[in-house]
Amino acid sequence: MKKIKNACKRIYKKYHSINIKVRKTVNFAVGICVIAMLFNMEFSLVYGVVLSGTEVGCVSQKSAVTEVINKINEKYAPYYSNLDAIDVMPVYSLKFVRRSDITPEDTLCENIKKASGTMTKQTVIEVDGNALAGVLNEAEAEKAIEICKSRFTDENTAECEIAGNVEIKEEYAPSSLLTGAEVAAERMLGGRYFEPVKVATVEYETYENEIAYGTERVENGELYEGNTTVEVKGENGKEVVKRKIEKINGSIKSNSEISKTVEKAPTNEVLMVGTKEKPSGVGTGSFAVPYNGNITSRYGQRSMGNHKGVDIVGPTGSPIYASDDGVVTYADFENGGYGNIVKIDHQNGYETYYAHCSEILVKKGDVVKKGDLIAKVGNTGRSTGSHLHFEIRKNGETQNPLDYID
Repeated sequence: MKKIKNACKRIYKKYHSINIKVRKTVNFAVGICVIAMLFNMEFSLVYGVVLSGTEVGCVSQKSAVTEVINKINEKYAPYYSNLDAIDVMPVYSLKFVRRSDITPEDTLCENIKKASGTMTKQTVIEVDGNALAGVLNEAEAEKAIEICKSRFTDENTAECEIAGNVEIKEEYAPSSLLTGAEVAAERMLGGRYFEPVKVATVEYETYENEIAYGTERVENGELYEGNTTVEVKGENGKEVVKRKIEKINGSIKSNSEISKTVEKAPTNEVLMVGTKEKPSGVGTGSFAVPYNGNITSRYGQRSMGNHKGVDIVGPTGSPIYASDDGVVTYADFENGGYGNIVKIDHQNGYETYYAHCSEILVKKGDVVKKGDLIAKVGNTGRSTGSHLHFEIRKNGETQNPLDYID
């Protein structure tokens, strides 16, 4: 029994020492793995990039450098006659660096441009991603933009801005881009390399408009058919209109009404329209031309005294028509200068005279309508040539016929 116990002790001691060695080995391996993992998390195997003898950054993939160079060449191609702005090949070398030391794309881009030898640090004015001009500082850039705006503004301009995404950047750009504010503005507007900038302006125009009055016609059984009287005089109203005018580089893009305010409403004209059946011989109140010829003598004072009507010249025998509905009150020769004359009473306060006729075709008491043939042009009475002397009288007073003839 004692021998068995001693044998068990020897076996335990042997394997216990082996287990300690194994555990030490495992712990060492785990430590190595942890260190490797921590190193891999903190550091990375990358490409160091050298351009024209200058280190420009570290990248994970060579393609990142190629993409940046292509973007630079594409962006600035117009300034290099469409040749490559960056025409040297980068040199790569493998190295371990902290992951935080991998060069960001924008920094890599600036470093590459700086190393190219053809670009200088400047303040670049970009519109929608296009580098249009470069100046010394931000103040010069703002000045160039204001010069562009001033070309399309005046005292009527309410708003003005460069259309598109305008950015002012401190960066390396082609040396040929660098200039002063005035030349920069000319380049922006001239469109030498890119489309000219679009200067958007807004104007507000305010003006007054007349609002035309309407006409209301009211039937009146007290007035004869064909007769009208003004019951209420029409009067135009007034409105104030405001419009918004949008322009691009001085050319109108849109012109829209944004408000309309009535300052004074119009007063409609009210006409009383006769509906009473008119007896024959009652005039309408409007007068037609009795004979369509040239007027040789007008109404009013002349060298031989007051002329009571108008003289219308015409060949003897030309037709004379009644100027309005009425009743013939005289149709004969009359001493005193009229010669053969027809007088028509229109039974509304008006009379018309037709003198110097060569022939009279109606008689006293005849009822005539406007346009009826009543006589012929002649040269009777005190007359120096064949013509029609035509008068309009209202309540016995002579009127200027030209104020009444349609």
